[in-house]
Amino acid sequence: MRKSKLKTALYKTFILLFYRNDMQLLTFPGKKDRDFFILQSVFGTMTISLFLGVFLTGLYIYMGASDTIMAYIPILPNLAGIFLVFMGSLTERVKNVRRLVIILNFIGKTFIFAAVWVPLIVSREIAPFVMLPFTFFGLTVNAVMSILINSWFVDTIDSSIRGRYMGVRSVFSLVVSAILPVISGNFLDSSVDKYLAFCIIYSAAWIFSLFESYAFYKITNPPAHEGTRRKIKFGELFSIPMKNKKFRGFLIIQVVFHMFWFLSMTFAAVYEIKYMEISYTYLTVMGSMSAVIQMLLYPLWGKFMDKYGSNLVMRLAMVFFMIHAALYLIMFRTNAHLLIFFLNINGAILNPAWGLSTFNERFSHVPREGRTIYDGFFTTTIAILVLIAPTIANLIRGSVLENGISFIPYMEFKILFFLTFISLMGLNITLLLKSKKETGLEKEKELFANIRKRTGRRR
Repeated sequence: MRKSKLKTALYKTFILLFYRNDMQLLTFPGKKDRDFFILQSVFGTMTISLFLGVFLTGLYIYMGASDTIMAYIPILPNLAGIFLVFMGSLTERVKNVRRLVIILNFIGKTFIFAAVWVPLIVSREIAPFVMLPFTFFGLTVNAVMSILINSWFVDTIDSSIRGRYMGVRSVFSLVVSAILPVISGNFLDSSVDKYLAFCIIYSAAWIFSLFESYAFYKITNPPAHEGTRRKIKFGELFSIPMKNKKFRGFLIIQVVFHMFWFLSMTFAAVYEIKYMEISYTYLTVMGSMSAVIQMLLYPLWGKFMDKYGSNLVMRLAMVFFMIHAALYLIMFRTNAHLLIFFLNINGAILNPAWGLSTFNERFSHVPREGRTIYDGFFTTTIAILVLIAPTIANLIRGSVLENGISFIPYMEFKILFFLTFISLMGLNITLLLKSKKETGLEKEKELFANIRKRTGRRR
C-alpha cells in the first residue's frame, strides 16, 4: 500500500516538474512516439554535449590548432550544412526515413568519434589538419540526418501542441545538459593525461549515440508523401524556396542575423578558454546553471508561443542576443567570471525562445511536399554565411593586429563584439518599426472593412 502511494506521489511529481500538469500533452494521440522522441533527444544531447561545445574546442586547442583554425571549430556543425541544398532531390525521395536516419546516425557519429584517435597515428603538428576532415564529414552526415529528423518530427507532432511539447522535450534534455558536462569537465580538468581523458569522453559519446539510434527505431516510420516519386530538377532546389514569399522574408531576417552574430561569436569559446583563462569546470558549471534555468523557461516559452505566435518570440529572442554581444564587449580578465555568470543567465532566457520560435516559424511557411528541399536550402544558406563571417572577422582581426590598434586590451576581439552588438541593435529597431507598420496596416484594413459593412447596411 505504501509502495503504491509512493509510486503515485512520484508520478504526480514527475508530471508536475516535466509536463506542468498539461494533461493535453499526456492524452493527445501519439504519446508513444512523443515519448521516444524525448528519449532520442536525451541520448542525442548526451552525445552532442560530449562531442561538441567546449570539448571539441578544447581538443583542438590541446592539439595546438592556431587561432585562425579555432575560429572555425565552434561553427563546424553550421558549416557542415553547406552542401545540403544539393541533397534535396534525394531526401525528398526517401521512402523509409527511419532506416536511413539510423544508418546516417551511426556513420556520422563514428566519423566524429574517429577524429580523437588521429593523434595516435600522425604527429601532433599535423594532427589538427587530419582531424578536421573526419569531424567535418561526420557533422555533414549528421546534418543530412537532421533534415530528415526535422521533417519526421513535424509529421509526428501535431502543430496545436508542438510548442508546449518541444518545451517539455527540451526540459528532459536540459537535465542531461545540467549534469553530464559538469562531470565530464571536472574529469577533464583533474586528469593528468588530457589526451586520454578526451578519448574516454569521446568513447562515451559514441556509445550514447547507439542508444539514440534505438530510440529512433521505436518511433513510427512517417508515411511517404506524393513527392517521393517526383524527380526534382537541379534549378528547383533553389527556385522552389525562393518563390515562397513568406519563407523568403523569414530567410532574409535569418541571413542578416547569422552574418553579424557569427562575425564575433565564432571566437567566443577561444576568448573564454585561451584569453580569459576560464577553466572547463567553471564553464560547464555555468552551463549547467543555465540548463536548470532553461528547464523552467522552456515550457513557459512554449505556452507563450502557442498563444502569441512564433514571430513575436523570435523578435524578443533577438533583443537578448544583442545583450549577449554587449556582455562580451565589456568582458576582461578582471570581470570574466562574473560576466560569464550573466551570459549564462541571458543564454538561458534566449535559447528556449530562439530554438522554439525559429523552428516553428520556419516550418510554418513550408508545405509538406518539398519540406526537405526548403530545409536543405535554408541550412546551406546559413552555412555559407557562417563560413563567410569568420573569414571577414579574421581579416578585421589581422588588420587591427598589423596596425597596432590597442586602445583597450584584446582590441582585435572587442571590435568584432562591437560590430555584432551595433548590427543586432539596428536589426531589432528595423523589425520593431516593421511590426508597427504592419500592425497599423492591419488596423486600417479592419477599419475600412467595418466602414464598408456599415455603408452596405445603410444601402
